Amino acid sequence: MSMKLTYPNMRAELVEHLADLSDPDKIEHGGPTGSLLDYAVNFLFDDTVLAEDAKQAVGWFLRDESEATAVQAITHALNSVFDVHGTDKSDAEYARCAEWGAVVTSAQAAHRLLVHADEQA
Repeated sequence: MSMKLTYPNMRAELVEHLADLSDPDKIEHGGPTGSLLDYAVNFLFDDTVLAEDAKQAVGWFLRDESEATAVQAITHALNSVFDVHGTDKSDAEYARCAEWGAVVTSAQAAHRLLVHADEQA
């Protein structure tokens, strides 16, 4: 039996952000309502504890520590991008920088993990 999450809608939002971060073209060109990167960064860094300590979200909208570790890898990759390039570049500039590959790779891995867990639940 899988864990019942307190905030499944937040999990759905996280999965959507992971899908966006997995696709450099989507980040580069944005969404119909604005910057997909801004939305993802706000969710990961401002609206949740994920960037500080993703393990605190276990039970709330993450199922276990492996998911927390996978999400933490994304926040580390984004911090690396921002450490090198600052926070005032365009989404397209970020999506084309050499460090962006780590964001994509970690987002893809986390997306696969969360989606698989949801399919098994």
